Amino acid sequence: MVATGGFSFRAAAEIIDVMLKDVQAPSAFICDNDEMAFAALHVAASHGLSVPQDLSVISFEDTPGVRFSVPPLTAVRQPTAAMIAKACERLIALSRGEEAWGAFEIPYELIMRDSTGPAP
Repeated sequence: MVATGGFSFRAAAEIIDVMLKDVQAPSAFICDNDEMAFAALHVAASHGLSVPQDLSVISFEDTPGVRFSVPPLTAVRQPTAAMIAKACERLIALSRGEEAWGAFEIPYELIMRDSTGPAP
């Protein structure tokens, strides 16, 4: 199941609520950002589900608040500073008339915390 949540708590909460009411509800959510992952935790609790026993939640972002959620969120830590540095480097090169197009890989890190577990 894939849905577009607009990167907001409210939109994600509405989508996740609908998905959890489905007879084939997912056993995990991979959320585009921390705010959407917080919505998953909130909606799961309102459905009487326990994270990670009944549902796993992973976020892409890893802002400081994820360590304080209940449970602390597993997250894909995006190397934001390195991404910004690479973008600036490429923009400066372009402004000088240099070749700067192409695909670039910047390593990410999976930070395991308590919001993931084996499928129920």
